[in-house]
Amino acid sequence: MTVLVTVAALLAGMLGGGAVGALAGTVTGTPPGSSEPPPMPENFPEGDNRYLPGVTVTLIAKQWLERANSWTCAAEPDPDLERGKYETRCEAPGADISVYAVINHDDDAKVTGIWVACRYRTGSRMCRSLFEKFADALLQSQRELIKPATEWAKKNVDRDSAAVFGGIRMEISLSPHEMQATPWV
Repeated sequence: MTVLVTVAALLAGMLGGGAVGALAGTVTGTPPGSSEPPPMPENFPEGDNRYLPGVTVTLIAKQWLERANSWTCAAEPDPDLERGKYETRCEAPGADISVYAVINHDDDAKVTGIWVACRYRTGSRMCRSLFEKFADALLQSQRELIKPATEWAKKNVDRDSAAVFGGIRMEISLSPHEMQATPWV
């Protein structure tokens, strides 16, 4: 019996001491790490560099998606302003939520990023065509880069890959299956 009382007293002391020590550490301790923010990389997009060069909402949403392909697009203020002041969502006709695009922008000529999603199986003609045409639409103001960019999209439609064409970083991912365009300085 004396052994049990001794073990219980030791356990209570260890648990109580551990809790008090942990509480004291959180109240009086200094958090680990540097108090200085990390340096910004030289090519971090800021000012006009935060926008896709030569890309407009009119070009992508109105001309490519709505006029040429009968998509439906609607712009709304971006509630958290994370990627831009506005978010324009576009949906393909009859594709439910399997194929869509999201354009983040501050105004028509200030596009901060675009995502096109294609939730069809790997190897689908729909995804290959969508990604190729997306690369083409992004580079309308830099026509000499259209062919290499569309060939890259065609070759990489079914794998994780990234490349930069004319200040636009294009990235294809498989999970979720989408192609993203962001500025690259």
